[in-house]
Amino acid sequence: SSSSSSSYPTVRSNPAVSSRTPSLSPPERWSQTVLDLSLPLLLGFWQDPLDDLQDSARAILNSTAVTKTAADRLHLATEWENTQPRFVTCLLLGILATKQLEWLRIPELQRTLSAKQVIHELFILLLQHENALLAVMAVEILAGLLKTMKDILSEAEIHQLLCRCFALAALNDPVHATLIARDALMRLGSLFPGAFVATVIRAVVGNDTEHANASGYHSSSSSRSNSTGGGDDGGSGRNGGHGAGSATTRSGGPAASRPLTRENSLLLVAELIKRKPVALLRVLPHLIEAVVGCLNPQAGTRRQELMAAATAVLQRLVSTYPQVDFHRAGQSLAVGSGDGVVLVYDLKSATLSFQLRVDSPKDATLAAISAVSFSPDPIVLCSYSAYGGQVRVWKMGSGFFGFGASAKCIARFPLGPPPSKLSPLKLLTQLRIEWLDSKRFQISTPWSTDLSQFSIENSK
Repeated sequence: SSSSSSSYPTVRSNPAVSSRTPSLSPPERWSQTVLDLSLPLLLGFWQDPLDDLQDSARAILNSTAVTKTAADRLHLATEWENTQPRFVTCLLLGILATKQLEWLRIPELQRTLSAKQVIHELFILLLQHENALLAVMAVEILAGLLKTMKDILSEAEIHQLLCRCFALAALNDPVHATLIARDALMRLGSLFPGAFVATVIRAVVGNDTEHANASGYHSSSSSRSNSTGGGDDGGSGRNGGHGAGSATTRSGGPAASRPLTRENSLLLVAELIKRKPVALLRVLPHLIEAVVGCLNPQAGTRRQELMAAATAVLQRLVSTYPQVDFHRAGQSLAVGSGDGVVLVYDLKSATLSFQLRVDSPKDATLAAISAVSFSPDPIVLCSYSAYGGQVRVWKMGSGFFGFGASAKCIARFPLGPPPSKLSPLKLLTQLRIEWLDSKRFQISTPWSTDLSQFSIENSK
């Protein structure tokens, strides 16, 4: 335990409290007083490499949160404020508040140390402290607090938070801290999916600008401004500082000193897809645009460097989301968006080939694409808007040497919407389109045990 605690800041004791003789009657009050005085010491074992010590410290600190009255919490916060460095106080309050948010809502505490101040103090600690373990501790606590207080940090601060968390997740030593940082990153990614994807794009493309011209489609988490074609006619779009404390880091230096590679950034995206698939639903088109941009043949060494990681991400996307499909022979990738647009990419050139837009009802939910699937023929694609109750089959023509490319809806079929609002996860796992041959396909839905079969035999 001595080697573990030496990596953390020295915890000062309050002479007035230390000299106070605990009352032996009742004995439970004496034990509670000793426990209260031990909480800052337990902080040193919050990230201890020994699982037993770490689990014990976490269990005691977390159980403390649910046993304290408002008066007790205020007393402890005042005690820590007077005897501990500010960042130690904020770490303790943050840990306890992740289990019971009332720790930060005491009116008297708001005058000196509000929830916003605690979060910003932890944010500064995360960015500026050289101790990797303290930084990991700060980001883990922030990930818990921001779940209910997302609006406290600005957009720029969220980007800084994610960048630092990506760097911590890339550490190799200490291993246990890296795993905790990765878990915190996954939670932050689910809270801020748009910022997560944007951070990955910056890490992957850096100052390169090739990806901006890789497709004619630029999206955000909530809207898409570029689209061609209208209604079911489809369209063509080709080429379109704190520094407190004196601790030294066990990892040998500041966590940020180890750069996060482009490949690792993409692989962390694959991990977020696996852990929190629903979180990325709104930014799927934006994410796929970024991954496809990594395969741009004009990007020089970047394509070669990121080919394996980008392929792994695309495989994860296709296997996870019914809104995404890939045609191997045609090297085409399709993704359906929440605003009723199906985007079709040519992976050989990393360009956007087609934007297929359905009719735009007043309720955007009715237009949202729930599933897409290529037929054995790569120029035919099926899309399904579950809440709109519409199945559409599209035919895409390449034109002459890529010029005059066009697409149109060649068949429409009704397929009743779900009887009630379904969870996004149920749609992800139980909605599928399967082609039986080049003319027939079937759709399985989570609200029916029967398979709905369709034929485009007479379509031209």
